[in-house]
Amino acid sequence: MYKMLIVEDEKIEREGLKDLIDWGEMGIEVVNAVESGEEAVDFARNNKVDILLTDIMLTGINGLEVAEMISETNQELKVIISSGYQEFDYAKTAIDLDAYGYLSKPLEVEELEQVFEKVLNTCRKETDEKRERKRLKKIVEESLPLLKHKFFNDLILGNPGRASIMESLKYFNIDFCGGLYTVFVLDLDNYDSIIHKKNREEIHILIFEVLDRINSIRLQNMAEAFHVSNGRFCIIYNSPAGDRKKVYEKLMEYVQSLKEEVNSSCKLDVTIGIGKTVDDIAGLNNSYKKACDAAQFKFFMGNNQIINYMDVHSGDTQHSTVEIEEVQKRIISGIELCDRDTAKKSIDMLFNVLKDNVRSDIYIRNICINILAKVSVLLMDMQESFKNIFGKETLLWEKLIKFDNIFDIRKWFENVLIVIVDYLIKKKEGNNRKIIDRILKIIEENYSKTSIQDIANEVYLSPNYISVIFKKEIGQSFTEYMVNFKMEKAKQMLKETSLKVYQIGTMVGYSNISYFCSAFKNFYGVSPSEYREKV
Repeated sequence: MYKMLIVEDEKIEREGLKDLIDWGEMGIEVVNAVESGEEAVDFARNNKVDILLTDIMLTGINGLEVAEMISETNQELKVIISSGYQEFDYAKTAIDLDAYGYLSKPLEVEELEQVFEKVLNTCRKETDEKRERKRLKKIVEESLPLLKHKFFNDLILGNPGRASIMESLKYFNIDFCGGLYTVFVLDLDNYDSIIHKKNREEIHILIFEVLDRINSIRLQNMAEAFHVSNGRFCIIYNSPAGDRKKVYEKLMEYVQSLKEEVNSSCKLDVTIGIGKTVDDIAGLNNSYKKACDAAQFKFFMGNNQIINYMDVHSGDTQHSTVEIEEVQKRIISGIELCDRDTAKKSIDMLFNVLKDNVRSDIYIRNICINILAKVSVLLMDMQESFKNIFGKETLLWEKLIKFDNIFDIRKWFENVLIVIVDYLIKKKEGNNRKIIDRILKIIEENYSKTSIQDIANEVYLSPNYISVIFKKEIGQSFTEYMVNFKMEKAKQMLKETSLKVYQIGTMVGYSNISYFCSAFKNFYGVSPSEYREKV
């Protein structure tokens, strides 16, 4: 609603103006209706007024003077003048004052509405323009941090040129003192795991929390700290030219304090890579690259470290391809034979060789991928797959790529292969159980004439293999089980039938009655006849 002040010294006309039309429907609120120009000026000084509807002829200062006085402090004021026909000269002055309308008394509703529609159109247009200017201003203000961030990204990722750099430093009011510059990067260890279950807002909060901790211990000469991407922060340290050793000592003291601050306040492990110190701001991109190279060595040194690029060397060292290939064969053999100990020892041997001789995380990941590919082929030969064991095959490759260091890869890789071995062992034991169940059924159906060779012929396995798995699954040798089974059947028939002893002996597989009686007595302590008499 636009606020309107009415100035009219005639009371009847003043009250009539308030109710002449439905101002509210037009979008206007009559905030006051006063009698004199002095009252109008005083009210306008302390209250918001968008539209002034005033008579020219007033007691004291006239309406034109009122409009001029209020407009001095309210340049957006819209003035509408009303006067009698004979006051044409005043009307001319009103036009000179850029009044939005001149109404002749007596006022006509139609004319009044036409004038106010014109005023309202102007008010709405100005309101829209003001809102748009405010919106654009807000966008610019909100964009400044992003533009500043982009400038620093361009500075460390490339070389914008000295003129462009100096112009941007001035625009963003960044005060570099010249001298020496050092870039270091701070990486959140296991970043993918940290943000795995976080939404976008929670990730932003995490980033701002770390930035806040970095800024909380800001060095006097440290320039900007900003988030590069994926949990990596960049900090530019600027110090006056001087003793590089002392500059380095001060920087290391700060870096150690920063790591401890993030560790304790954010409960996060971080790796800090320190780049090369340069004496030209245009060399910051080179310093940043060295810092990133240093941070990558956490793959071999582990998480939560401070690593200076001068203390490490990039590139692969010589390694024994033959030795690595031999260890890979042992791992595959251990899995194929379901030998847990061999597989585990071979994995330990592999990573000891890789850790001592290889300086490329890509090479190590490729070795792991190569072994997993061979295991996949082995599983297919067994009518198995990673999907059957782990539920989703792609998860294996995704996890391998995301690990930060060789220690986490080793632990994960060993767990994967041992799970596979245990799965195959369990499957093998399940298959053995099925074989034993079939053997027991054969014994049940034809125990009087069944030998281990007969069973071997029927299940297409060697007698020796049957003996091994029978002992493992049943807890008795095949021979022991058969004697027990036959004696139990003989005891049952002695108790439940009137068959002769020799008949029962023949039925359970003993053709020699004396041997049967002797075996029965050795097993139960009494002869078959004595047992029958007791029951």
